[in-house]
Amino acid sequence: TAIKEFQSRNGLSADGLAGVQTYDLLYSPKAKESANKAKEARSKANYTKMIEVARDQVGKPYVLGATGPGRFDCSGLVYYCLKQAGSNRRRLTAAGYSQVDDWEKITSMSKLKKGDLIFFYNNAFSKVGHVGIVISSGMMIDASSGNGKVMRRSYSTSYWKKQFVCGRRPW
Repeated sequence: TAIKEFQSRNGLSADGLAGVQTYDLLYSPKAKESANKAKEARSKANYTKMIEVARDQVGKPYVLGATGPGRFDCSGLVYYCLKQAGSNRRRLTAAGYSQVDDWEKITSMSKLKKGDLIFFYNNAFSKVGHVGIVISSGMMIDASSGNGKVMRRSYSTSYWKKQFVCGRRPW
C-alpha cells in the first residue's frame, strides 16, 4: 500500500512494485513525501522557530496589550511568536487562544510537549487569565505582569499546577 501511495503521489504507475523507476525516485531529491510526513516536518520547524523567537524575547518588558517586538503581554507574546513562526492566527486573548478548537487540547501537564501553549486561571479561578509557551519539560516562556518582563521559568511549581487549565498544540 505504501509503495502504491508513493507511486501515485509521484506520477508513476501505481502497481505496488518497487521496480527500478520507483526505487530511483524514492531515493532522489525529487521524491514527493506524504502529506503526513510534510505536515510533521512543517510542524517541527514551526514550533522550533516559535521557541527560538520566544527565547529572544526573554527580559523584554511586560506591557498590558503589547504585541512586540519591544514589549509584550502574555497573549501578545504568543501572537508575536506564532506569527514569526509562520502562523496566520489572529491576535486573541489568553482565554481566546485557550478556546481554539482546531488545536489539539491537552488536559494533563504531563502530556505537554515543546511548542504547546499552556493556560492558567486568573487569580479568582473564574476564567483563563494567562498563557505561556512550553519550551521543555516543566519550563515555559511567558510575559509576566507580576515580574514586569518576559521570563523563562518553571510551570511545575505548586502555584502553576493549581492554576493549570489546559494546553493547546498549535502545530
